[in-house]
Amino acid sequence: MQSSDAVVFADVGDLGMRGRGGHGHNDTLSFELWCDGSALICDSGTFVYTADIKARNEFRSTAAHNTVVVDGTELAEFSSLWAVRTDETDPRVLTWSTGPDKDIIEAEHSAYMRLPSHIMHRRRFEFTKGSFSLTITDRLEGTGSHSAESYIHFAPGVSLRLASPQKAIARKGNTEYIVSASAGEFSVVESWYSKSYGVREKNQTLRLSLAAILPIEIATRIERAISH
Repeated sequence: MQSSDAVVFADVGDLGMRGRGGHGHNDTLSFELWCDGSALICDSGTFVYTADIKARNEFRSTAAHNTVVVDGTELAEFSSLWAVRTDETDPRVLTWSTGPDKDIIEAEHSAYMRLPSHIMHRRRFEFTKGSFSLTITDRLEGTGSHSAESYIHFAPGVSLRLASPQKAIARKGNTEYIVSASAGEFSVVESWYSKSYGVREKNQTLRLSLAAILPIEIATRIERAISH
């Protein structure tokens, strides 16, 4: 999804390698956002393979990507450095439309259907081009009480501050972006970003946490702050 000054990359595919995972990460329904020629929200990268097994698994985990973790469960469990036990994401694109003013993509995956409550995660990206904004609506279909954490990893050099439990300000250079949520509570966590193999640097991640009885819908909106 693209405008003259912003680009959104949304991952609505499976983990790859015909269900084996391989070099794939737990990143289904994750996204990246570039604004004004550089990254604002990024993928965490890979960092290493055999040199640090713990770091290898952290970088390919669901929480290392810009998506939702339910009940602390990985999208797919790791069986080795190069595989997952089973890829049950089975992603499906439900809506895709593009136009001069707005792009919309909606997709869902079934990874959490293996949980006792059989939870379906559906995500809708609505990208407004003129006065830039990106609205991400997550719907968790299921029953019972569950915890959910939605992660947004910001590029190195982007600073975060909390304005309220459901509002954060991200600053990139001289531009500020407002991130707001319809439910849950934001916190800022220190994390790692790897731009190439064997290299990592600190960045900041915005984590939205909530506990709720399903079904539930959460809208997260990212927009430029208005300059005065």
